[in-house]
Amino acid sequence: MRERTLTAPSKFNSQVARLAIAQALAGANSGVVYASGVIIGLVLAPRPALATMPISVFVVGMAAATLPVGALTRRYGRKVAFPA
Repeated sequence: MRERTLTAPSKFNSQVARLAIAQALAGANSGVVYASGVIIGLVLAPRPALATMPISVFVVGMAAATLPVGALTRRYGRKVAFPA
């Protein structure tokens, strides 16, 4: 009987391609989110000085979540830390 590997080479290559495309789209999306967040903030904010508040809260929230999520990932694995 033939031994099976964890990931067949052809399947691995298609997964790498999908991940590369997803990474490229996510990188392109962040610029759109930041730009539109500032424009929408400028329209909705009572003062122009508060226009960047939504993006600032987003960045601070991501920074604040990095260490706790890293600890969850280390302790329980990616499936627990990043539920789909």
